[in-house]
Amino acid sequence: MAKKGIVGVLAVIFALGMIMVAFIEYKPAAPPPPVEKEPRAETAQPPSESSSPHSDQASEQKTYLVDMAAIPQVIAIVNGSKVDKKPFIRILSGIQKQMAGQGRPFTEQDYDSIKTKFMENIINVYLLSQEADAKGIKADEKAVNEAIAKFESQYTDKEHLKAQLDKEGVTMDDLRAEVTRGFKINKFLEEVVLADIKASDAQVRQVYDENISDFKRPKSVKARHILLNLAPDADDETVKKVEAKMDDVVAKLKKGEKFDELAKQYSDGPSKNKGGDLGFFSTGNMVKEFEDVAFSLKPGDAPKKVRSRFGLHLVETTDVKEAGTESFEEVKEKLKLNIESNEKNKLMKGFISNLREKAEIKVLL
Repeated sequence: MAKKGIVGVLAVIFALGMIMVAFIEYKPAAPPPPVEKEPRAETAQPPSESSSPHSDQASEQKTYLVDMAAIPQVIAIVNGSKVDKKPFIRILSGIQKQMAGQGRPFTEQDYDSIKTKFMENIINVYLLSQEADAKGIKADEKAVNEAIAKFESQYTDKEHLKAQLDKEGVTMDDLRAEVTRGFKINKFLEEVVLADIKASDAQVRQVYDENISDFKRPKSVKARHILLNLAPDADDETVKKVEAKMDDVVAKLKKGEKFDELAKQYSDGPSKNKGGDLGFFSTGNMVKEFEDVAFSLKPGDAPKKVRSRFGLHLVETTDVKEAGTESFEEVKEKLKLNIESNEKNKLMKGFISNLREKAEIKVLL
């Protein structure tokens, strides 16, 4: 597992005043779907009634009011170390704001879920940190300083940064302490817990041979596009204006201007910053009108216009991968990382379970 990956999963990291605790990936169920801008295919399954924000059940739910003052200052004690409620309050407040912004009620079930996950994960963090201390592991001060500097660079000046931290009740000392702990845990895992996990070439080959069907790939194409917004119910005058604008783009292409530069300048799609590049995709991943054109074109063919519910596209196919089976060499490194990652996850679960069995833990929340 890469260093960055472990830090991202196990460290306690501050971001905009909120602590992101190890393993916490809380996602409220069924938020309203985002407005689509790229020609991805619609999901085949509609949201269930129980998860739809427009269902009768959702409309009847009432917002659960949490008495923050009633939450004890110390929410857990892990081998004598006290866990303060501040990180929990920040996580809780952040999720409440997020759900309010989505127009969703914050329910008692949401609160219980957040509380359970937070307590499980913060205890894991404390246990790992304590074990790292017992082994004499210390964070790399240079790495900590670089992480702090990167965080500070997101703000226009120190006053702006301080104002944001003050708003969330966080100090720079808090920030440094948590980042330091994150890097310390990361180093402990890399050098002690997970150091011996390495997949051999023979092991990787065996997994490949036993799962050869998993490496079959359908035909795929790599395409890029320039998208001009055009509503499905647009009137004739609007359609003519958009088509005329696209004709101007096509004319610029014929004069030698580059597709990627024109995409950055004219496209309304989020891929514009990548020159309109959508990468490789197989059938079933894009809306049919767009997909049919992309698969009908060959690399080197002139771009072709097509209209979908997203708007008017100018599509160019830049590469094709025929259907086949990925070779061992093509997938070897990725497969090796997956095997090692799975082994590390298993080891981590067992290691933390063992720490919990030996620990003295009191949950007060």
